[in-house]
Amino acid sequence: MPGHETSRLRQALGWLGGAFLTFLEIIGLRQERATDFEARLGKLKLRYYHFRSLLSANNELLEQISGMEVRLASEAPLTLEEVRSRALAAEVCAHRMVTSFATLSGGTYPAVEKVLSRLQQRIAACLHTEGSSKEVPLVLPLDQLDLSLAHVAGHKMAALGEIRNRLKMPVPEGFAVTTAAFQQSLEAACPGGQDGAPSGAASEAEIAAWAARMRSRLLASALPEAVGRTILDAYAGLGHGCSPPVAVRSSALDEDGEASFAGQYLTLLNVGAEGLLPAYLQVVASAYEPEVLFYRQNLGLENAEPRVAVGCMVMVDAMASGVAFSRDPTGEAPGEVLIHAAWGLGPSVADGKVNPDVYRVARDPDRPSLEIRTSRQTSRTVGIPGGGVAEEAVPDDMQSRTPLTPEEIRTIASWALRLEEHFGAPQDVEWAMDGSRRLFVLQSRPGLTSAPAYEGEVPPAEDAPVLLEGGDTAATGAGAGPVFIPGREGCLDDFPDGGILVVSHSSPRYVRVMKRASAIVAEVGSAVGHMASLSREFGVPTLVGLERATSVLAPGRTVTVDATGRRVYDGRLEALLGRSAAAPKSGPRSQASKALTEVARYVVPLTLTDPRDAGFTPLNCRSLHDLARYLHEKSFQEMFGIGQLVGDARHQTPQLDIFLPVDLYIIDLGGGLDARPGERKVKRSQIRSLPFAAMVEGMLHKGIPRFGPRAMDAQGFMQVVMRRAFAGPDADSSLRDPSFAIISDSYVNLATRVGFHYSVVDAYCAEGINQNYITFRFKGGAADRERRIRRVNAIAKILRESGFDARVTNDLVTAQFLKGDRARTLDALEMLGRLLQFMRQMDAAMTSDEVADKIVKDFLAGEFGGS
Repeated sequence: MPGHETSRLRQALGWLGGAFLTFLEIIGLRQERATDFEARLGKLKLRYYHFRSLLSANNELLEQISGMEVRLASEAPLTLEEVRSRALAAEVCAHRMVTSFATLSGGTYPAVEKVLSRLQQRIAACLHTEGSSKEVPLVLPLDQLDLSLAHVAGHKMAALGEIRNRLKMPVPEGFAVTTAAFQQSLEAACPGGQDGAPSGAASEAEIAAWAARMRSRLLASALPEAVGRTILDAYAGLGHGCSPPVAVRSSALDEDGEASFAGQYLTLLNVGAEGLLPAYLQVVASAYEPEVLFYRQNLGLENAEPRVAVGCMVMVDAMASGVAFSRDPTGEAPGEVLIHAAWGLGPSVADGKVNPDVYRVARDPDRPSLEIRTSRQTSRTVGIPGGGVAEEAVPDDMQSRTPLTPEEIRTIASWALRLEEHFGAPQDVEWAMDGSRRLFVLQSRPGLTSAPAYEGEVPPAEDAPVLLEGGDTAATGAGAGPVFIPGREGCLDDFPDGGILVVSHSSPRYVRVMKRASAIVAEVGSAVGHMASLSREFGVPTLVGLERATSVLAPGRTVTVDATGRRVYDGRLEALLGRSAAAPKSGPRSQASKALTEVARYVVPLTLTDPRDAGFTPLNCRSLHDLARYLHEKSFQEMFGIGQLVGDARHQTPQLDIFLPVDLYIIDLGGGLDARPGERKVKRSQIRSLPFAAMVEGMLHKGIPRFGPRAMDAQGFMQVVMRRAFAGPDADSSLRDPSFAIISDSYVNLATRVGFHYSVVDAYCAEGINQNYITFRFKGGAADRERRIRRVNAIAKILRESGFDARVTNDLVTAQFLKGDRARTLDALEMLGRLLQFMRQMDAAMTSDEVADKIVKDFLAGEFGGS
């Protein structure tokens, strides 16, 4: 047995070495380097940023899908421009999800990028119009641009063309130098192609070196004669022959996707005729700045070639400029347009050089409120003779004045709302005002959105008892039939034809019975969620967010669900059953209607419904909705293991000063903790993270003992003692491991190990119902296998009674709580905190199934056995 003895010796030496390092840490002679922790913290923050971005993009995509479904059912006139706009908006959201997920997962799911590319190609084929296959010109004047040419002019310039030509709004003259010109310029600079392009595993030094070579080649090369001549000819047609200064800006095809590539590509202002061609090359070459490539890499785009179009637009000699948000991007006031304004050119606001004036205008024209907050501005950016820009002082008499009049503020607000309506999504709009106080639109790109609410009142039926009232309409209409509530395992085998499905949480898995359901009612859910989309597709009247439905509506009872009026009546009301759910229109259709129907095939349907199904894979994604469903589910799994990136950061993070059987350290990703730099102990009152605060509140419930074993029989006590006595060095080490809570204002990931069991909670809780979730895992214990399994089964029963979907495998329980509003999600997290503290060491007390059942009943009744 010499090999076995050698292995045991190595283990023992390893344990002694680890113990010695731990001893050094305890006496303060060994600490992890702060730079190592900062690097890990940077990775944690990057992953969390992309996770939030993915959740936001998923919510926006669901809204786009909902809007497309509504448009399919509408009889209102439709144009091809609107179809293109809706398709593009959906693709942008899906692209944001894919790029965010690539960083979140470390690029381990390459198939999702191929799926998105395939769906984009099919959508493009649906929008193929006569003449679209012609050779791409090198330059396109602004008056010839619209969204159909975004694939060659970039979305920035294509959208400006749409605004100028379709909406007839004031946009400066200009032209787009297309991707065809970029390709020719790149081939001239690099005849052998982009040799040596770094792979996804390349180091920063390798990327920077390659980027420097590419920039040098582009800047040192002579533009192809045809490209240079065409650009100068287009410039000569501007300004009626007076050679005006222009702004030269990138309009890359991947801009306005992930964080809009803000500040990554170069913009040159106040460029004259002599500097135009060099400026074009500088903007093109900026695609190979190291920062741009690192940024692309962080978004999961490291292997994608940049495709750069460039916009050249006549400069507005701006007296004032700024940005308007058709919906407040902070979410504080969704009913208001938010406008920022400053004296001088736009970079003053965009680069954060000044504190702009802030205006808030009500979106509702019947409530024409206006709020103005001024900020004293002392400097501004201006153009200088001969080209370029400079900073200068704002004259004293202007510093205390706001740049815009109330009438001008309302004009800009009306533009933002009009652009939102046209593009089918909230917009961020750059604007400028010249010395003659003429206003111009300089850019419009997709902004933040909010879920649409059902608006409309339907009077209650006469002489009919109302059982429930409220909620949100996900699909209009009315249906009657017997109530069916799935069991805790969600079994639908016995669902009757014409039944009313009543559930605690909405789920796309219920598509299985939608063809047989008369109506659906969910206590928790969103009108733009997955199930809501399926309900509209199948024409099933559906109410979501209707509280107490599963407790008030008894199984087998015949009820009538009026989803339009948001009421549930006792019995069958024939008078209401004529209110059928809206369905896509049929009959003769315009070319635009046919195009929308074709596009919707690759955007709207949801066939990927059950993550536990073997077919839940990227290859089975048939629509952007399927792809979003897959990425949304997998993102939870990626964030669940984020705690593995922490390492031992006890010396760099504060410890939570509370009375619990674990040493709990906190890593704040942003807004989760009110603590001073270097503060070593933090109080419960300093927690700002809503989900973490809810869990701590549950852990500290006054009725649950903090320390000490539970009441147990002698056999259970001896099992715990013997398990500890025979635990090896590795197990002992794990028992000493500290616990870390990774938090933000709306997120928590808490991994703890107490004794011989461990648990992980990962949760997000904010205003958006589609973003909220809790995932939970609990495993192990010190007692024998039979008692451990009784404990996890007891935990699963409690979780199911609390609205979780829970599954048990041996001594492991996993659970999810999805799409609860903020209050419900926080309640569930508080319950989890109580449950974790209550079930500590409880496995040793699980002497029989009867005892386990009593423990479950005690917990649900609030009887915890404490003082």
